[in-house]
Amino acid sequence: SAWQALAIGDLRLARAASLDLASASAHDHAAARARLWIDFTIAVDERRGAGPEAKLDTDYELGRVYFATAEYKPAAELFTELIAHLDAKGMSGTSLWQNCHDRLFWSYVHLGESEKALPVMQRLLMSLRASLGDDHPRVGNALADLAHLHWRRGDNERALSTIGDSVKILEKSYGPDHPETLMALDSLAMATARTGHMNAAIEFYDPL
Repeated sequence: SAWQALAIGDLRLARAASLDLASASAHDHAAARARLWIDFTIAVDERRGAGPEAKLDTDYELGRVYFATAEYKPAAELFTELIAHLDAKGMSGTSLWQNCHDRLFWSYVHLGESEKALPVMQRLLMSLRASLGDDHPRVGNALADLAHLHWRRGDNERALSTIGDSVKILEKSYGPDHPETLMALDSLAMATARTGHMNAAIEFYDPL
């Protein structure tokens, strides 16, 4: 456990264990316990004399705790601060930067702030395409998220076009029967129905 690792002086193991416990607590919606483990991690980092990168990781995990426990406003504020810091340090486009954008996007979606969510996803998509290529499954998944946002904003035509692009990428990456592809196909069928093409939507479920 984190306490046992701390007792034997293995601070790296203590840190890893406490972050795992914070994540597990957040998953169980035990917000107070999750924050206690984040505080434990911060204390371990102080004892280790950890550098700024460790603080970035810890702050990201705290943001994940906020998100998992449906505290979307503090989550959005923290991810916004982290992105600004990463941009200032020349760390744009890193995995942490991309993950912060993904969480910030969904924080805004849950808060009903679609106008703020849109540029966040656009920036993330630009980064994913630059680092992974246009046909990477992460790009396909991000397009599916963007299509969801278009639907929430009432832009059904754009949602249809975007989820169609997502399906093409996921089918190419995973094949037609992969769960990610099937979820995107389901979204494509719903988007097709919303644009008034009910017969075409039905064919996605019953092509025969």
